[in-house]
Amino acid sequence: MSPLLKQILEKHGLSPDAPPSADEWDNLVADLDRELNNQESHLAKLETAKDTAESASHAKSMYLANMSHELRTPLAAIIGYADLLHDHAEILGVKEKLERYLSKIGVSANHLLSLINDILDLSKIEAGKLELNEETFTVQSIVEDTLVTMTPQIEKNNNQLNVEYHSQGALGFMHSDPVRLRQVLINLLSNAAKFTENGEITLKVNRKRISVQPPVAMKNMVGWISFTVTDNGIGMTQEELNQLFKPFQQATGDTAAHFGGTGLGLAISQHFCQMMGGHIEVRSEKGVGTTFIVEIPIMEVQGAPESDSSIFRLKELQAEQGNRSILIIDDDQMTRNIIAHYLMQAGMSIELTSNGEDGIKLAKRLKPAAIILDIFMPSMDGWEVLQALKEDEELSEIPVILATVDDLKQRGFALGASDYLHKPIKRDMLIKTVKKYNPTSDHLDILVVEDNEQMRDTIKALINVGNISIREASNGREALDLITYSTPDLILLDLMMPEMNGFELVENLKSHNRWKSIPIIVISAIDLTNSDRQKLSGAVKKFIQKTKINRKQLLDLIFDFVQQEVPVVY
Repeated sequence: MSPLLKQILEKHGLSPDAPPSADEWDNLVADLDRELNNQESHLAKLETAKDTAESASHAKSMYLANMSHELRTPLAAIIGYADLLHDHAEILGVKEKLERYLSKIGVSANHLLSLINDILDLSKIEAGKLELNEETFTVQSIVEDTLVTMTPQIEKNNNQLNVEYHSQGALGFMHSDPVRLRQVLINLLSNAAKFTENGEITLKVNRKRISVQPPVAMKNMVGWISFTVTDNGIGMTQEELNQLFKPFQQATGDTAAHFGGTGLGLAISQHFCQMMGGHIEVRSEKGVGTTFIVEIPIMEVQGAPESDSSIFRLKELQAEQGNRSILIIDDDQMTRNIIAHYLMQAGMSIELTSNGEDGIKLAKRLKPAAIILDIFMPSMDGWEVLQALKEDEELSEIPVILATVDDLKQRGFALGASDYLHKPIKRDMLIKTVKKYNPTSDHLDILVVEDNEQMRDTIKALINVGNISIREASNGREALDLITYSTPDLILLDLMMPEMNGFELVENLKSHNRWKSIPIIVISAIDLTNSDRQKLSGAVKKFIQKTKINRKQLLDLIFDFVQQEVPVVY
């Protein structure tokens, strides 16, 4: 007997074993009908409430995406313009005068960006909309990238950074979210740097294998990666430790006033660790220091060798396919900057050094496409550099272009130089000569699709080199009109735009045989969900956060994707 019918019988004082009379039966049926109607009405209200909640959740997700776009886009323009000013200041020889101001713009903009990122991440966590974007990568690559970012901040307070590896053998591969893991490490090292002065900060990395069979839920788990960050800074009391992982909390009010910050970093880091199947612990003593321990499970990676060669990283893929940079060795700063400016305007990557000794070291490391070499330099002159290059089996085939005020062609050719430029160097002759040894496409047609005018100007300035022509559209519909008129070599695409957004444009391009092979680099301020990535899969070659683009990276990607297919994982 159903609970509802039993409840109605009890209400009327009837027994389930005795049949009701005709009148009682009518009353029972009427009560049952009323209860069923009430339940149907309650279910309808629950369904309405469910729809309302889902609608509110969707609206919150859209709001977060829009806020991400609207806040990060102008910041990206500020950071981009600051980088451009920095480059031009160096070319014009006024870097020292402007360095302090440009540095403050960059530091302030990046600080504001980190605060915005923390608040947006916390909002996504609370909305249940934060997703992991898992991929296979090497542990070594995460550590190296983190140290590149954090070393200047750690040294700012006159701290010494120690890195220790306690793994038996290589650190190997892991399959997780590299962006979130890097963010956790940056938060921990940033805290250590902030609360330690004239001290030591140590990062220990350890790979631990498991000797017993893990639970069913973790059956593919093969071990742990642990990251331990230790400092001898101000430390914390037990009361302060109890508040540590709560959002918007810092150890004490005095700490917040003295050191600044939002108090979000550790709360977000703890959530990231839990999402990745790991955990974070802390030990601290007031006046002695603090230790954070992060442990993340290592899942079995099919087909990945136990090696630290990071085959999934773009820069190493590019290195395997050859470095197209031009190495300039000249002791005169103005000459170096002018040559660099001319070559960058022609779409070439450049490396600079002021002396022969460093030039040879750079040549060994970079294997450049060509070397532009001054003759008259202190310590080690151009003739000695040329001779050293030609006597080295690794470097002897690199073309060397001599650049000097004297007419010493014959001696240069006799020693193995490939070409000769007479100072003062003329732009057209420089580019013509270098292109013989570093050929690039004569012309590239790039379409920039971005609704924010300032951001369009920033991107155009970043890629404004001699052999690139730029067309622009403020939304996907305008872009389709331009593509119909002339197919571009590559598209730089924003995702959040009016009329037709980036996702819709990608779908349109994928449905046309003529257009589906156009390389697309997405430059957007939003964080891609797994669903977003599936929509873009097969069409987009690379995703770049607006706030993280720089001139060299963008030009390198453009020339890579236009000239050859690179298997990029993003």
